Amino acid sequence: MKKNLIILLVISLMVLIPVVSAEPSLSADLLKYEPIPAQPGQYVTAYIELDNIGDTDAQNAMIEVLDEFPFTVVGDGSETIGALKSQRSYVSDFQIKVDSQAVVGNNALKVRFSPDGKNWQERSLDIEVKSNDISLSVVDVSTSPKELVPGGDGVITIKLKNTESVVIRNIGVQLGLVAVSQSSITDLPFIPTSSATEQRIGRLNPNEISEVSFPIKAYPTATPGYYKLPISLSFYDDQGTKTEKQDLIGLVVKSVPELKVYVEKTTVSGASQSGDVTLKFVNKGINDLKFLDVSLLQSDDYEVISGSKEYIGDLDSDDYRSETFTIKPSSKNVDLKVAVTYKDENNNEFSETLTVPFQTNDSLANAKKGPSFSTILLVLLVGFLVVRWFVKKQKAKKHHK
Repeated sequence: MKKNLIILLVISLMVLIPVVSAEPSLSADLLKYEPIPAQPGQYVTAYIELDNIGDTDAQNAMIEVLDEFPFTVVGDGSETIGALKSQRSYVSDFQIKVDSQAVVGNNALKVRFSPDGKNWQERSLDIEVKSNDISLSVVDVSTSPKELVPGGDGVITIKLKNTESVVIRNIGVQLGLVAVSQSSITDLPFIPTSSATEQRIGRLNPNEISEVSFPIKAYPTATPGYYKLPISLSFYDDQGTKTEKQDLIGLVVKSVPELKVYVEKTTVSGASQSGDVTLKFVNKGINDLKFLDVSLLQSDDYEVISGSKEYIGDLDSDDYRSETFTIKPSSKNVDLKVAVTYKDENNNEFSETLTVPFQTNDSLANAKKGPSFSTILLVLLVGFLVVRWFVKKQKAKKHHK
């Protein structure tokens, strides 16, 4: 009896084995993808090979690519192959969009396939995602106020943009306040206020813009002009690779020029008399002046006999130049009208007309020499008469008593 059961079991297994082995067996592999590597935000064509490794034909073979981050199928994501003979293969191609925020490295492309449209298998195929160039760009630099004054406060705002198609993280922005040359390191005339010289941004998505701000103060002795400040940028990609780069930003320091004009000396002796007047042009500001042009304007109060225009050119801070003109004033005291034009160190142009008080020599002499001899004699005589009258009056009072 037992022997008969064993024989029956063996016969059953022998019948069953051909049935099992006769089923089709499919396998999917990524034959290739183009371009290599796939890049975030770009498209890639994936060629997937479906193999029937079974001993029988698949009557209704199907394959489908699943939408799953970071891949999205463009167009029809499935294909019905139909009959796929045993030990044969079929290659399907699919257009796939790579998400702009895809993580750099191998990413899984999910596919599923079936020999009959009913029994499905799923597999993950690796596609490498990598950016050929990760770039962080300075897209704008602004200061508030637009131009700093010596000793003044300001804020530098730097806008940064992730110009590539991958996420970057742990972004460091460091503001340099020294100028480095091949042979020396020079302090720039600025100091940070209320914050450090380094700011951080946690994450920047592709094409995203973020900004950092640096409050600073200019030295009181800062020379007006244009300054280049170095900045250092550092950031990491999704694979932990660190990138560092250097850049420069511009900063303007400006001060209002202060040009004064005085009469240095004159040979004009009096009203309606011609003579020379020497004007002193003094730069009392901290700006060096350039292209200084001066003109003594004609007036009803005086006549300019000599040339009325002179070109001085450069006039450094705390320096002066003298220019001489010949005039004929109509009175002893007149106001000279002096027109000046010049540029500061930032090439801003200035024009103004200054009023300079002028006195002839005789007017100055009269003001300096004081009272005349006749005036003094008259004062003494009046004083003598007053004293004499007072004495006589006192004597008369005593005699009356």
